[in-house]
Amino acid sequence: MGNYTLKVPAEHVEAFRLAVLQEITMDAGAIAEEPESLARCIEEDRARTGVDDDLRRMAEQLREDVSVLEQVGIGTVGELEVSASTGMLAHAVETMGRKIVGPELANALDIGPWDGDHPDTLRELIGALSWALEQAQTFHASAIADLKEEVAGA
Repeated sequence: MGNYTLKVPAEHVEAFRLAVLQEITMDAGAIAEEPESLARCIEEDRARTGVDDDLRRMAEQLREDVSVLEQVGIGTVGELEVSASTGMLAHAVETMGRKIVGPELANALDIGPWDGDHPDTLRELIGALSWALEQAQTFHASAIADLKEEVAGA
């Protein structure tokens, strides 16, 4: 599976950055919070294959998350391009929708009346959620195609 490029529109960069930070937190937490479970999985992998597959997979995910954060940067303004695996990009845009934009939209919907600038805020949040959904669908479809190709070639 290769890397893919995601063009993040300027208006979604901050939410995407927060999503990547959330991915780093979740992946690092998976390693740190379950040391006994992880140790058991490592021992099972080592007994079965001689390799620590789970730990390697988790470390690779965390490295890729950090690589994407480096590409996004801190305080980046304007559209940007990010290169990563379809899986990482799908996770990041899903996290953007679920953990960043979704809660903001839910809070904004609770505020009334819907006058002044408020409808514009709602439209921006709905646009960001829609963008994240479209990107997730695209990357999941690419990941499935890649897996089919990989299986056919094996």
